[in-house]
Amino acid sequence: MQTAREMWRSFESEKPKRAYGSEIRRRRDLYAAKFVPGESMEKYLDRPEDMRRQLANMNAVISDEEW
Repeated sequence: MQTAREMWRSFESEKPKRAYGSEIRRRRDLYAAKFVPGESMEKYLDRPEDMRRQLANMNAVISDEEW
């Protein structure tokens, strides 16, 4: 694969559209996670870990570099 377009098409062909949409939403939620006033720090730190686990279960592993 030489171009971003080829990589994207390869990615799209591997995943059903529903799974792809779920993965994108989960990644968006992960990257947008913010601390909510009044929330315990433990809960705040557990939330992204749970999302990362869910993505791994969808075969969408978040690498340590990306994490």
